[in-house]
Amino acid sequence: MKRITGSVKAAAGGCAALLLGLTPIPGFSGTLWNAVTSGKFSADMRYRFENVDQAGKSNDANASTLRTRFGYRTGGYHGLSLLLEGVNVTVLGLHDYNDTVNNRTAFPVVADPPLTQVNQAYLQYRGPLNTRLRTGRQRIKLDNDRWIGNVGFRQNEQTFDALSVVSGALPATTLTYAYLWRVNRIFGVDSPKGVLHTDAQVIHGAWRGLPDATLVGYAYLLEFDNAPALSSATYGARLTGRLPVAGVRLLYTAEYARQSDYGNSPTSFGLDYFLGTGGVAYGPFFLKAGYEILGGNGTHSVQTPLATLHAFDGWADVFLTTPAAGLRDLRLHAGAAYLGAHLDAVFHRFTPDDGAPAFGNEWDLQLKRTFTRHYTLGLTYADYHANEPGTGTFNHDTRKLWIWAQMHFTSL
Repeated sequence: MKRITGSVKAAAGGCAALLLGLTPIPGFSGTLWNAVTSGKFSADMRYRFENVDQAGKSNDANASTLRTRFGYRTGGYHGLSLLLEGVNVTVLGLHDYNDTVNNRTAFPVVADPPLTQVNQAYLQYRGPLNTRLRTGRQRIKLDNDRWIGNVGFRQNEQTFDALSVVSGALPATTLTYAYLWRVNRIFGVDSPKGVLHTDAQVIHGAWRGLPDATLVGYAYLLEFDNAPALSSATYGARLTGRLPVAGVRLLYTAEYARQSDYGNSPTSFGLDYFLGTGGVAYGPFFLKAGYEILGGNGTHSVQTPLATLHAFDGWADVFLTTPAAGLRDLRLHAGAAYLGAHLDAVFHRFTPDDGAPAFGNEWDLQLKRTFTRHYTLGLTYADYHANEPGTGTFNHDTRKLWIWAQMHFTSL
């Protein structure tokens, strides 16, 4: 791959030199042109087969898709650089699933429609005081992606048309501000749910002045023109860390947030979010227990529309939208890492926020192995069992299986 990208860059540089030798280009000094031609290529390919067996659907879903991303980041010129990246999702063989665009509603949803589009395209400036500014289409991930993330699990990731500033000017502190005007969702532009037009501000600060701990404060002020029911203001704080004790590492996370109506929200509400986890790690092994509460009042509940939702509340994706009664998730997570292989086993117990009878239980299992940093093979399984059959997604037994292979290269 290095040889291929090196040849491409050499060819580009040779063509540029020939053109520059024949025709002067105003505004392109040698230094600027060197920055344009001395950048880095990236290539990322992921094949995945996904099977979904969902009660209430007459057919199982079978999706065989290939995601390909190619990008190029220029070198720096007085702190300026440019990144361009495209993405293509292609169906290989089986297309027996509801991709949210093809209207195959007899099948369960696998939100990986075929598409070709710009994934990222932004101008970046790295300035004094360890400050970075980006404007354009970009990936934004904060903390554990619970509130702001890229939904990297799906074949087409979520990106943001935004102006973002990240500063490390203060000791042990990272400050982030972003203004978002468009959310490019995983469904693609052909889907009516593919784009959120927004007037949103993201404010985030992380302080690492404590030993082996990070303290975070945030404010997410989200107003959506074409989805006003999702508009909200969320203010919160988060503490994560680990403590070495007697040869083991004690792991902990504590987070609280208050979410209320904001902007053009059609309803008035004020709801709480809690997260507490504790665990122990020894060598390559860890065991954690956690309890998460997304408050609900029967008509409205805490929502996280810009999150990497697949990573939370079960991999079966039953709770991508928080039920109006809210959601409590009691979870146990055991894992191990050895020689590039990672094994995870997670159990969830889901109940409404008011403590009524449980929605259901879920088991999640994953084994993945990375080879030589560039290649990854994975097998993932999720099994959600509903307590009572009904009309909501959380009232249907759901089993999902993924088999996937990925390779990623960045030229040096």
